[in-house]
Amino acid sequence: MLFFCFALLIICIVEGIVIWNLAKDKSETTKNKIEFFRAFWGNFVIYVLSTSVIGLFLGSIYFKQIIGLNEINSWVSIVLGLVALIIGIISLFLSFYNVDQAIESQKQSMEIMEKVKSEIQEKIGSLETIMQQEFKDLHKEVSDYKDATYKKVSTTDVRKNDWREI
Repeated sequence: MLFFCFALLIICIVEGIVIWNLAKDKSETTKNKIEFFRAFWGNFVIYVLSTSVIGLFLGSIYFKQIIGLNEINSWVSIVLGLVALIIGIISLFLSFYNVDQAIESQKQSMEIMEKVKSEIQEKIGSLETIMQQEFKDLHKEVSDYKDATYKKVSTTDVRKNDWREI
């Protein structure tokens, strides 16, 4: 019994050291944390499942009993439940990160749209100024045309289809 407890204690210590090294944050940026969790969850699942299988076989050797299907099912249920809990926590963290990214993206989109809106308003304002100036010039030309005196040409003076003289 002492050997089995000692072996499980060593396995738990080694597992704790491995998990601690995997979970240690090497940098403070959120993007690196996301990459860490993407790489961590697969390694974590494989590690927990393999150490739990090793623990089962060590227990069967120490107790000199064949492990039955009920014990294996119970063990697998506990291990998979713990793995699902950890994966759920990681998924929750990633979903909050995705929400933050969506909000940031929306802010950037709104800033770009506001910039485009102001540029369009500036262009419309400058076009309005140009059009007003052109209409003033056109109005001046029309006014100058009305004030000018022109020689009237009678239709009797012009030969048919001969407009060169005019």
